[in-house]
Amino acid sequence: MRVVVVEDQSLFRQLIVKMCSEKYEVVGEAGSGQEALDVCRATQPEILLLDIRIPEPDGISVAETLIEEQSSLRVLALSAKLDSVTVFRLLKSGVHGYVNKFNDELETVMDALDAISRGEPYFSESFSQVRDEIRKNPLAFHKILSNKELELLPLFSKGLDDSTIGVMINLSDKTVRWHRRNIMKKLELHATTELMRYGIAQGFWDIDESAQIDN
Repeated sequence: MRVVVVEDQSLFRQLIVKMCSEKYEVVGEAGSGQEALDVCRATQPEILLLDIRIPEPDGISVAETLIEEQSSLRVLALSAKLDSVTVFRLLKSGVHGYVNKFNDELETVMDALDAISRGEPYFSESFSQVRDEIRKNPLAFHKILSNKELELLPLFSKGLDDSTIGVMINLSDKTVRWHRRNIMKKLELHATTELMRYGIAQGFWDIDESAQIDN
């Protein structure tokens, strides 16, 4: 099967390419989101091995775009990032598997590729644990927050004031303040510092500003 490897760390990418080439036809590689889009559109691979922590745009945004454009493409996500927001976005994007770069062995990548090549999903145990926690949590952000609130939460997590946020997304200070209070009420938080801590813990703080989070 034809594979494209996307990883921004050159040494690790070369290692993965070498390993994959023993069994699969590696038809391209990339180190950024835009390069990944260009390579996949040019080569039309059957499998995309994709590090989600890549720049311009991030890997999950790349996966969403390519899965929509190429319905037969199977995507295996790679990352050491495993917070609630990342898991939620990955599931919503339609990726076919996830391997944890921090916990899983390198051989796990090949096991996952083999499964995906057979049309089977492959999600690491650590991913499944976070997924199950999200599903069981009645206060999970995607269950109680509106799309606008999900758009604002990454900005609140960074500690930006209402005026700055208002300028960024073209809302009045009053409207931003209302959304802040509404989010805190829904999440049962009582101070802005608690909101920031929540955003950091869930993974909103370092999300790519170009990424879309919605229900």
